[in-house]
Amino acid sequence: MKRILSLILALLLIALPLAACSAEPEEEGYFTRTKRDSRGRLSVSLARTDKDGAPLSEKELDKIYGEACDAFSAAYDFLSTDAGSGISAINAPVSTVLDIDSTLISEIEYAFSLSESLDGLYEPCGGALTALLEKSDSPKEEELSEALSHIGSAHFELSETSVNKDDPLAKVDLGALCDGYALAAACEHLKKSVCAYGTVTFNGIAGVFGKKPEGEPFSVEIGNGEDGIFNITDGYVALVSKDFGTSYDFSDGILDTDVSHIAVYSADARSAAVIASVGYAYGKDKILSLYEKEGIFFEAVILEKDGKETLTKKAKSGTLYTPITTAEDEA
Repeated sequence: MKRILSLILALLLIALPLAACSAEPEEEGYFTRTKRDSRGRLSVSLARTDKDGAPLSEKELDKIYGEACDAFSAAYDFLSTDAGSGISAINAPVSTVLDIDSTLISEIEYAFSLSESLDGLYEPCGGALTALLEKSDSPKEEELSEALSHIGSAHFELSETSVNKDDPLAKVDLGALCDGYALAAACEHLKKSVCAYGTVTFNGIAGVFGKKPEGEPFSVEIGNGEDGIFNITDGYVALVSKDFGTSYDFSDGILDTDVSHIAVYSADARSAAVIASVGYAYGKDKILSLYEKEGIFFEAVILEKDGKETLTKKAKSGTLYTPITTAEDEA
């Protein structure tokens, strides 16, 4: 039962906005704009100079910002479960779906591979359960059992442009991976722009692009800087905390996670978002065991509910992460 509750929490986390994580707070020299909608809060901060050091006008910066928002939205829509998307077509109650975009198939295959690397703790085929939880904060046990019977990548057979399902009610929901994919798309677009450097944040995920003067790192604040700062020149940081906010009741020890918050750094925004969600749902020991596995590359800062802070090896080095509290443990 505890694993089921952990799975539910992980699925809720990948479907909801993550916690506070900000990169390069607004200051002189940055052009910052924020867009809020039902998906969450997208913030873009741009250096006011181009790659040759020449100043950019407000009109030029506003155009770059708008294009970054468009890139983000297009990528998010591409992996979303919204009506009309490729994934909504896959999730139709049928056994075979044809003419699926090959890039979408590749992203689903990546999600399946990431799930396997994470010992199945990330479930990209939990759409039947997330759909149930969207309808009810307190589903009945028989409803949970029915939804769980339709979960798992084993129900899916993927080819280059088609999907076969042995269970027509099985559904894909990439969750946090979708958030990371969209944020990375915005960063990749900005790398190709004339802007020298900057940052992009979406809910609890932060990414950076370009090079600051003299190679100075970007500062990614955890909990508005109150819990530490990642110092990065590339890559992404994702944060999940106890304040993520869900109406589903995990109080009174129903799910005994020892994590108050977890911040994960990775070169891949998709894996950063997913691993942070998994780490929060399954606890410190599980995330540290995943850290030791071959083929998974990330660094993490874990703050337990008792205030104890645990850092993985490179986060402990003193250059990647600047703690506010004293770390007592090391992976």
